[in-house]
Amino acid sequence: VISDSYNVSSVSRMSTGRYSIVLSVTMNNANYVVVGSARIEATFGTIFHPDASTDNGVSSLNVNTTDEGGTLTDATFAHVAIIGQIS
Repeated sequence: VISDSYNVSSVSRMSTGRYSIVLSVTMNNANYVVVGSARIEATFGTIFHPDASTDNGVSSLNVNTTDEGGTLTDATFAHVAIIGQIS
């Protein structure tokens, strides 16, 4: 569920702890900043980070959520901010 979506067209769960975010308007370039936080309902040890195995695109990006041990896990809540210039 997307609660607020400035410039986010969709969020898809690709697999456990892996998500794809599609942007409504492309970014000016792929040199934007992605920040976020995530948590699991029962614990506060969930870690949010951009997916290092893929490069950010101007129209989409991938993010991961993991537990403290680095194992991919689905988050109950994830909050993402993308900072950069749109085209």
